[in-house]
This record gives sequence, C-alpha cells and structure tokens, in this order.
Amino acid sequence: VSGFVTLAGSADHSGVLVEAVPGGATTITAADGSYSLTDLFPGSYTIRASKPLWSSATVDVTLNSGDALTGVNMGLGPISEYTLCSTPSLAIPDNSAGGVTDLMTMSLGAGVTVSDIEVSIDISHTWQGDLIVSLMSPAGTSVVLHNRTGSGTDNIFGWYPGDLSPAGNLADFVGEDMDGDWTLTVSDHADSDTGTLNEWCLKITYNDPSTGIEDATPAAFALSANYPNPFNPSTTIRFAVPRDGRVMLEVYDLAGRVVRRLVNETMVADSYSVTWYGRDETGRQVASGTYYYRLTAGGESSTRKMTLLK
Repeated sequence: VSGFVTLAGSADHSGVLVEAVPGGATTITAADGSYSLTDLFPGSYTIRASKPLWSSATVDVTLNSGDALTGVNMGLGPISEYTLCSTPSLAIPDNSAGGVTDLMTMSLGAGVTVSDIEVSIDISHTWQGDLIVSLMSPAGTSVVLHNRTGSGTDNIFGWYPGDLSPAGNLADFVGEDMDGDWTLTVSDHADSDTGTLNEWCLKITYNDPSTGIEDATPAAFALSANYPNPFNPSTTIRFAVPRDGRVMLEVYDLAGRVVRRLVNETMVADSYSVTWYGRDETGRQVASGTYYYRLTAGGESSTRKMTLLK
C-alpha cells in the first residue's frame, strides 16, 4: 500500500507515522509525503497516518494476493492546545454517591475536535480509597479517572495521564467536539472521611477545521525518482498528474524497446505510486541492467533512469 500524506501549509511532509492495522506494519513519510507499506498479507486493513501536533487520518483498504494498491493519500491538519481550569473549592460530602459536580464550558467554534486530552486534579481528602472521580464530555461520554484505589493515602494531585494513571481510557474522548460543558464528578463511597475539590484543569489538543486540509490534488505534472535504486527485486515509481485524462507509464530497455507498460488508463488528477517487480509483459524476469521509465499524460512526458541488480 503506498501513497502520499500531506501536512497542510507545510513544504516538508516528512515524519508522519503510517501504520497498517491490524498487523503492525509501519513506515515514516519522506519529505514529499510519500510512503510505502510492503509485504502485507491479504486482508482488510486500516491505514492510519499520525504525527504529534497534527490531526490523524485513516483509510480502509482490502488487499488480495499480489495486489499493489497505490494512491492511498491522506491529508493532516495542524492541531493546537487549549488549557482551561476551574477552582470550585467544593466540599465533598461524606458517603454520598451523588457527590459534587463542577462544569467548565469550552467554546472554540463548531467542528473543533479533540485529538488528545489531559486532566489535572487537586483534591484534598483523608482517604483516597473512598473516592470515585469521573469526567463527562459535552457529548455524554464518561471516563472514570479514579476508582476507589489508593486505600488510606491522602489527597489526589497531578495530571492524568502522566503523574497519575486513569482508571478509564481518555482516548474515548478523541474525535468528539470540544465545545460545550465538560463535567467533573467526585463522590465519596464510605463513612468518616471528608475532603474538598480544590481545582481541576483540562488540557486539550485539538484539530481546528478552520486551518483547512491542504488539497491533495497535485498542482504540477511530476515523475519522481524510483526507490530503491538500484533495486532487487522490486522498485516503486511515484508520479503526479494535475488533470484527469489518459496516463501511460512505460519501462524501456537501452535499445528503446518497451519492456513493460505499468500504467495505460484514464486516471483522475492525483498522486500515485506503482511498483515494478522487474518483469516484462509476459511475466518473465528481465536481465540485470539499466532501464528507463517514461510518464506521459496531458501532452507532457518525463523520463528517468533506474538500475536492476541481481
């Protein structure tokens, strides 16, 4: 599976982690955003692209035996960070399942979604093991942060995750809209100990759609250097066509004879990659040596050289 991942507004698209799930195959994009995941077994995969401080993207694909799926392209937008704190100084009633709640309202604009979340808690209490602490998002998703652990340890203070390990999974909030009321609930479930919810904070890394995702449609006709080169037994050729139309990608020997037509079809404007396995039109392995590959589309053409070693 191969393609390109673009980072909106950036000239350098390197450093994006691309994964095939399940299976665990991974690779990192080059400066032009190109990637290739090789040696995958037949089956269905989610191809996921991610980079710290950028949004993530996924594409679902299905591979049959012998497939080389190209043009699996994705775009990532920049994400930002926002921190909001509340200092309610609320008394936590003893042995009361209802406990106390406090709200914080986020209002960054429609469509702003959570990419990552951290929660800071400052609770004074004489017996941690009495307490359940949970956070609910504006969408109604609830995650338990503390679930009656810690026995007689005093207080709860620190960041989830980091200083503290959440009982639930904060990733359950990822992808939800940020805007609205976030609710923290603290409840005491045994007699004889009291405390106070002093302060809590949310630090949310978010994807802002107003930044836009860069259009993945290429602006120019391009034929990239194959990789690897020299190669054995296969190499990947990447190219871009800026307009819909007939596209031809051919491999020639030094005498100018066509060895293999890798592409000969009508294609939409996009970036693509094709793998050549060093075989001719009949499927026979070709000899070691130098070969040329030529891209022709929309009245333009470009030729590059590659070497097959055995």
